[in-house]
Amino acid sequence: MFVTVLFVVAVLLPWTLSLVWKKFQMPYERHPQATSFHDWRDGDFAVRGARLHGSHAAIDVLLPLIAVSFGLTAIGIVFVIVRAVSG
Repeated sequence: MFVTVLFVVAVLLPWTLSLVWKKFQMPYERHPQATSFHDWRDGDFAVRGARLHGSHAAIDVLLPLIAVSFGLTAIGIVFVIVRAVSG
C-alpha cells in the first residue's frame, strides 16, 4: 500500500500536472538574445509582482527535489534498520 501511495505522489501526480500545463501553456516567445549562465545567475526574475535573485530562484526550484530525495533516503534507512532489528 505504501509503495502505491508513493508511486502516485512521486510519479503520477507530477505527470498529470505536466499534461495539464502543456495543454494550457501560453505560446512560447524566444528571448530576443541569448543569455549566458552568469547573466542568468546574477539577474533578477519577476515572480508574481516581486523580484527574485537568480541564484535564489534556482534554490527555490531545487529545494523541493532535494527534500524529497532526503525524505525517501530516510525512509529507506528506517526500513533497513527495522528489518535488521526485527530479525
